[in-house]
Amino acid sequence: MKRTMFLALLACLGFAAAAALPALAAPAPAAPSAPSIKAVRVAVGPKIDGALTDPVWSSAVAFDDFRTYEPEAGGVPSERTELRVLYDDANLYLAVRCFDREVGGRSAGSRRTPWPTTRAAARPR
Repeated sequence: MKRTMFLALLACLGFAAAAALPALAAPAPAAPSAPSIKAVRVAVGPKIDGALTDPVWSSAVAFDDFRTYEPEAGGVPSERTELRVLYDDANLYLAVRCFDREVGGRSAGSRRTPWPTTRAAARPR
């Protein structure tokens, strides 16, 4: 009886090992690469005036691989956005350029959010 149980257990382990071998031999799927942003060192920082016309901004690499959180997590945004990052000995400089095909078509309060936007709205009634 013990020998029969041992052989049955050994056979089960053998079948399990044989079933696992193809998975072990196959290469693991490549993980999606995370986006990266390159910060560029400059000798002199850009002029801070709200316009991205300072020539030093042209040395920055534009990052535009943004993804949405809502309405679809990981989706492609409807509008393009660029981020540029510079730094010098004393400061970190960020430039964000937001593109909009319908300039003037939206206002700050025109989009409803699923969370309270003021303290008064957050209080229980």
